[in-house]
Amino acid sequence: MKKILLTTLLLVTSIKSFAQRNFEGKIISIERTPQGNKENLLFIKNDKIQIETEKVDNVFNLDGRIIIDISKANLKMVFDNDAKFCNVDINKSLEKSKDDWKNAQINITGNTKKIAGYNCQEVEVFMPDKTAILWISNEVKYDNFKEFVQKYNTSLNNELKKNNLDGLTLSNTVKDSKGTVTQEVIYTSIVEEKVDDIKFTIPKNYGETNMEDYFKKTFEEAMKKAEEDKKNNEKNTKKDTKNK
Repeated sequence: MKKILLTTLLLVTSIKSFAQRNFEGKIISIERTPQGNKENLLFIKNDKIQIETEKVDNVFNLDGRIIIDISKANLKMVFDNDAKFCNVDINKSLEKSKDDWKNAQINITGNTKKIAGYNCQEVEVFMPDKTAILWISNEVKYDNFKEFVQKYNTSLNNELKKNNLDGLTLSNTVKDSKGTVTQEVIYTSIVEEKVDDIKFTIPKNYGETNMEDYFKKTFEEAMKKAEEDKKNNEKNTKKDTKNK
């Protein structure tokens, strides 16, 4: 569950430049972790964002999506397969990781490349326990929501501004102290188009649930099914061996 929230908040941080009142459209990003890769499909309209993924989590394999209302600092995790949803206070979640990058050292490498059609500059960010490789485009500036996101990461953002980097992060690669990549998010497509309001609504027949309880229940069911599948596979293997 924590991994899902951190992933979502990373996406929210990355898309702050797009969640503005004059942008409406769809963004596609690829997320890579040691557990596997997945595609994130984001729909944005005014201050609303919906995130759809191939899998919300590799273990649970939930049929879920995330709806964010930036103006209300609210995030809803929606589980369409069970007609359930749960609320998350973004402020509280971000507060826990406030100023994670305090005292970070940055290095502007001078390297440039295009990502999703935008010219980007490479920035290395060093911390004792991790390193981040950012590709930032000044072709897309921060919007009227930047204060909401940046207030939780002021030290890093101030350092970037000192180096005239006040744009959108189109690629973010995080490595641990051993140099192992723990997470990477890369934009692959940014398209302005009309988005239906239904993307940001929850059906009236959906019931609210407690996130901790829901994930615990889903995890237990997933483990039970995995055990049953394992037993069935072993049984079928024995039958095949006997028939030979």
